Amino acid sequence: MHERPLEVFADAPGTALYNVHGRYLSSLEQHTGLALRWLGNPGTFDTCQAALTRATDSAYLLEFASYARRYAELGIPAYRPLELQPVYPWSLAWRQGEQPDSVRAFLDVALEVAARQHWLHPERADGVPLWAPPEDLAVA
Repeated sequence: MHERPLEVFADAPGTALYNVHGRYLSSLEQHTGLALRWLGNPGTFDTCQAALTRATDSAYLLEFASYARRYAELGIPAYRPLELQPVYPWSLAWRQGEQPDSVRAFLDVALEVAARQHWLHPERADGVPLWAPPEDLAVA
């Protein structure tokens, strides 16, 4: 177990901007028993990177793989979790009601690409177990 909380760029439970991303992180926190320190959502990669650059102490940040790779390219040390690899399932279909034709068409293409790239059922070659919430947070 870590001696200090893992930091996350996300809006904390109980705040007005807490959303499905936050519920995903809360589920991870409960599943693993890790403590998270909620930093709020600064927005774009550039503002996240700036926050890391300004940090006066080491950061223990749980971040999306795409951002972590970009941090590493900038010389910021990044490591993949060895115990568990959280997979965050993004979706544009969270909205209720009828979707416009353009959104439905986009989702059809996205599902086709996801199936072709094996993103719907990812497997890790390094043997690190994948984790996603047991409940469908988008439906919740």
